[in-house]
Amino acid sequence: MASESKPGRTASDAGRASSNRGQRRRSARRDIFALDQEQSSRLLLIAAVVGVIVLALGFIGYGYYDSVIKPRHRTVLEADGLKISYDDMRRQMRYQFSQNPALFSQNAQLIPDLTYAQLLEELTLVSRAAELGVTIEPAEIEQKFRQRIGTAQDADARTYADAIRRELDKTGLQEDEIRLTVQATALRQKVREKLEAEIPAQLLQSRVEVISVIGEEAANAVIGRINAGEDWATVAKEVSTQSDVQTTGGLVDYTPEALQNTYYRSYALTAPPGEVSGPLVGGTTPDGTTYFVVRVVDRSEQPLAETNKGQYASSLYNDWITEVQTRMNVRQDFDDQSKNDALLWVLNHALPSPQEPFVPEIPPVQQAPAPDTGGEQPPVDTAPDSGVEQPPSDSGAPVVPDQPVAPGAGDGQ
Repeated sequence: MASESKPGRTASDAGRASSNRGQRRRSARRDIFALDQEQSSRLLLIAAVVGVIVLALGFIGYGYYDSVIKPRHRTVLEADGLKISYDDMRRQMRYQFSQNPALFSQNAQLIPDLTYAQLLEELTLVSRAAELGVTIEPAEIEQKFRQRIGTAQDADARTYADAIRRELDKTGLQEDEIRLTVQATALRQKVREKLEAEIPAQLLQSRVEVISVIGEEAANAVIGRINAGEDWATVAKEVSTQSDVQTTGGLVDYTPEALQNTYYRSYALTAPPGEVSGPLVGGTTPDGTTYFVVRVVDRSEQPLAETNKGQYASSLYNDWITEVQTRMNVRQDFDDQSKNDALLWVLNHALPSPQEPFVPEIPPVQQAPAPDTGGEQPPVDTAPDSGVEQPPSDSGAPVVPDQPVAPGAGDGQ
């Protein structure tokens, strides 16, 4: 049977089919969005509510960032480009509080200023110690850091990381903050040693007699008795408030300017020997204002006593720190409100005190197998009980000290 051929589709037929498909799709879309007025209003309301919620969350998030996060990271102390943030200051204050809770519990208001002064000193040392030719190599810093955290120089990576973690947990500080303190502590020691080594062999020093009393009237009475010819030591032992007056009779041996009492330092360095001073006002005590009466015995070049060298070097160090800080570019934004807020946080987030020492884990002791008795019971000690507890025999087990030393206890700076 002869096959019939299917007539071919013309171009116009294909165009009409394509047009029909497009119309059907558009119609379907119109059907989807052809919502009644109530549905449209509901969608618009939902969109508006979502928009308000998103906007509110944005405002809340920005407000939290601006009022909480941003202030924590603001710089409260900057010295020569080295910065301390508000969060850094709070952590350092908390650490200082944990080091001496007995003192700061009674004088908590001291914490902000003392911490600020210590951090400024650390930044000064790190930034300016090189002016004295004092430097420290990174290897030395690393060595002292390992001593601080209580780990050996050749400890493996895991032991080293565990030691760091324990130190961070114990101090509440961050690693870079501990490293800064370690570096500053090493530089402080080097600077002091250099200043002490450079102390001259001879220093201008004054030898003076001193009587301290409470009140200006009592001081004038002392001056009257001395000018009338009474012996200085006798009067001093009778009325002076100096703690060692019964031994010294009021005589203060040769002392350089830096170590002289600040209340009569100027007089001791300028007055002619033998002249009795007028009442020199001193500090205030619960009993009243202290006054000094001073007479210079001698003023001359003298070698510094060995017992005074360390104290003299400390004085030179403090003078150097003060002078350098006047030349540094120091900027601070740690006002009274910030101090009070930080102090309140410290008191509410105090570290546990005292810190629990780290006790290394001791592996269990392997018990030796019981001896083979051939099925017989071991002999029983039938000796009478003496009533005294006998110490355990030496089993070879390791001994754990009662109070182990915490890692880093040798360098708490």
